[in-house]
Amino acid sequence: MRLGAAIRLSLLLVVLTLGLSVPTGTARAAPSCSWLCVCTVAADTLDFAGGSPFDFTAREATTIVTVTCDLTFEPAGNYVYEVDIRLFFDAGLSGNPTSRKLAQAGQRLDYALFRDPARTKPLGDGTAGSYVLEDILTISRPQRQVSRTYTIYGRLPGGQNRRVGGYFDTVTVMLEH
Repeated sequence: MRLGAAIRLSLLLVVLTLGLSVPTGTARAAPSCSWLCVCTVAADTLDFAGGSPFDFTAREATTIVTVTCDLTFEPAGNYVYEVDIRLFFDAGLSGNPTSRKLAQAGQRLDYALFRDPARTKPLGDGTAGSYVLEDILTISRPQRQVSRTYTIYGRLPGGQNRRVGGYFDTVTVMLEH
C-alpha cells in the first residue's frame, strides 16, 4: 500500500503602491520600484510522492516559487531600481501556519513548510512563530524585468497511521511589494 500526499499552492497576487520616498535614516543603493513595477508570483506543486501509511520516517520534498517584476515604462538614461518583496503563505486548512494539515475525507496528516533547508524556520504569514520570505530584487538598464526563484522546503512527519490515498491542502501565496 502506498500513501500519496500532495500540496497544491494556489496564488493570490496583491500589488501595493508605496511610492518612491525613502524613510529618513534609511540608506538605499537605488530608489524603490514599488509603483513603477508590476510583480507576479507563481508556484509549483509540492508533492511528497507516496510512501507507506506505516512508515515512521519523515518524508521531505521541495518546490519552487518564482517572483517576476516588470518595469511599467521605459526610463530615460541609466537606471537602477530596487523592489522590496515579501511573500506571505497562508495557513491553508489548519488555520495555523506552524501546524499545517493535509486532508482526505475526514482524515488529516500533519506537514510543514519551511524557508530554509535545515527546516527550522516555518513559512507563514508572520504569525504564530512563522516567517515570511523577504528579499530585494534589482532592475537596472538594459533590463526591464527581474525574476527570482525561491526553494520551499516541506516535511511530512512519519508515524501518521492514516488511510491510503491522496491528501491535499491549498496554501495561498500573497506577494507584497
